[in-house]
Amino acid sequence: MDEPWGLSGEQFLEIYAAAMFAPLMVAAIGALVIRRLADRAEPFDHTNLPTTYHLAYLAGGCARLVETVIAELTHRQLLRINGEGRLSTTGSGTDKPLDPLEQEVLDTVQRKGTPSASIVVTALADGPLLGLDRIQEELLRDRLVVPAAWRMRVRRTVAGLYLAVLTIGLARLIVGISLDRPVGSLLGMLFGVLLLTGGALVAAKGLTQEVLPTRTGRAVIEGATADRPRRLSLDADSAALPAIAAAVGIGGFAAHPDVDVRHALAPPSAPPASSGDSGGSSCSSSSGSSCGGGGSSCGG
Repeated sequence: MDEPWGLSGEQFLEIYAAAMFAPLMVAAIGALVIRRLADRAEPFDHTNLPTTYHLAYLAGGCARLVETVIAELTHRQLLRINGEGRLSTTGSGTDKPLDPLEQEVLDTVQRKGTPSASIVVTALADGPLLGLDRIQEELLRDRLVVPAAWRMRVRRTVAGLYLAVLTIGLARLIVGISLDRPVGSLLGMLFGVLLLTGGALVAAKGLTQEVLPTRTGRAVIEGATADRPRRLSLDADSAALPAIAAAVGIGGFAAHPDVDVRHALAPPSAPPASSGDSGGSSCSSSSGSSCGGGGSSCGG
């Protein structure tokens, strides 16, 4: 038999096409396996989470976590929002920072002058956050998130498989060219494998900021979401702070229950009508103004 590797061109292409999709199957099966291994056997009540920050990280990762910290600090008057949506520290407030995350957000606002909330979120979401390790460890302990090490192992396996598929294809291409065989179809498949390999290698490098809830973790988010309207209806003095933090933790700035604060932290794409919730004026910086009934100071 004079066919290279004992396979005709058509036979090799059929096998190679199957090999292109094999790593994707490994990725899908691996994801299912690690989710099942990481999941708890018994349900977990969302009210048993140590803090609202755990809920925020579980629901939206580091960016959502920083948004929730900003919402809490604004409510407690440790941060102020002016009419342009800029943040500044007050040096006062009803409380002092109780968490390293809170202090880090305050320090970032002071360091950047009067940044917008989005600038603070961007600056902190991609870097190592103080106290984040503790939150991750406690969520892992309760089996609410899939361990990053397991997911990284699957991604590296997929990347290794694609490198092997690419190497085999290149070797066959060299043999085909040396024997003066048609290689057009193989070149097209190699281009696809090259793109898939590059994507797999990129995916295998960046993972630390991603959060993958287990089935129990998703149930916790759903339970907190269902419980949010009840919490917002409770007495403001006893429940406004956790209710506001939970709302932002689940849905981000756009879910803040105070309309003026919501527009200041996450301005809408189109300006609201002048007859809207605040009579045309959002978080004003004039003296004595406040952002709605949430208790958070806005401006002087």
